[in-house]
Amino acid sequence: FKKGLPPHPGQSLSVAWAHQDKVLVSGDSLGHVRIWGLTASPPTCNTVSVLAPSAHNTPDRSSALVWAVCVLPDLTVFASDSKGRTHVIDGKMGMVEKSFVAHHGADTLSVVNDGFEVFSAGVDGRVVHYKRVVQSQNGGLTVAEWVMAGATRYHTHDVLCLCLAGQYNATTSADRASGRDVAPVDPSHRKEKKAPKLDARRTLPCVVS
Repeated sequence: FKKGLPPHPGQSLSVAWAHQDKVLVSGDSLGHVRIWGLTASPPTCNTVSVLAPSAHNTPDRSSALVWAVCVLPDLTVFASDSKGRTHVIDGKMGMVEKSFVAHHGADTLSVVNDGFEVFSAGVDGRVVHYKRVVQSQNGGLTVAEWVMAGATRYHTHDVLCLCLAGQYNATTSADRASGRDVAPVDPSHRKEKKAPKLDARRTLPCVVS
């Protein structure tokens, strides 16, 4: 035991480390995500609410349990809750950038990332894939936005957890039509220039659920 963090209302349901263990992100039973800065004394805390606005533009105080959180290297936080929503949070600014209703109101129990792409799953049996895409370029300024890239129902039961297990090489329709599989190329191989190149779009994360 090294240190304890100040108490707060609600129960802590999920935690994730970031920035070489200098930042801790937690989700609670009241619909809040807390971003803790552990290098300061006492630790700093930035609280972000993921409660959806109601018809009267006030936070919906009904149950919103933050079951899972994960953090990307740029301090983008993904948080999933009991209403089937996955929230994208700017951890530096402390604000919700975007929310996805990807699990149709079912509890979203797990969210994982490989530093670039994110996957979520829950009691509806669906595994949902999120990725950041470039939407526009204005005067040399690149604007990127998170989108839901795809979703597949692999299971008929609850998916309690996910993990990423490296990557695999996915062939394209052109590869399958020609009956060949494109293998990754070892740049150090003496015949590398003659070997088929692996399109980066064919290298996909392997998700275990």
